[in-house]
Amino acid sequence: MEEIWRDVIGYEDFYLVSNFGRIKRYRSSKKNKQEKILFQTTTHHGYKRTLLQKMGFKKNLFVHRIVAESFIGPRKEGLEINHINSIRDDNRPENLEYVTRSLNECLVHMGRKRGVTKHNWGYQAKIWFNGKCICLGTYKEEEVAYDTYKREYIKLRGFDPW
Repeated sequence: MEEIWRDVIGYEDFYLVSNFGRIKRYRSSKKNKQEKILFQTTTHHGYKRTLLQKMGFKKNLFVHRIVAESFIGPRKEGLEINHINSIRDDNRPENLEYVTRSLNECLVHMGRKRGVTKHNWGYQAKIWFNGKCICLGTYKEEEVAYDTYKREYIKLRGFDPW
């Protein structure tokens, strides 16, 4: 896959962000052009952050927010960014989506395997797509429910994030 660079929203002409989740400083002058890939720290929750500076002001920003705004578009009020494959430092645009807070919390607490919840009667596979919850069925074994979820995920989204 080719690395694609776009302006960081709010920091145009200062920083660029790539579809791999890398951020670089871009400064140009008549004499030279300097580019430098920025260092990213990892929070204790597993999210990547980086420090951006403009006109003497410094801001420590989440990388997934920078990527989402530049590649998906502006975030509407009331929405959060979800990492589709649940890997918090995987900041590729195809792994990010805007969701409501309640949906984001639901996804976090769905259990060990994303898309599968345990009930007294078995394991239920369900997937959220276009703001709707689609029940894929109930299974006796967790692995069967998870395989069903993964198959449907690839069918609906067109890629395998695992």
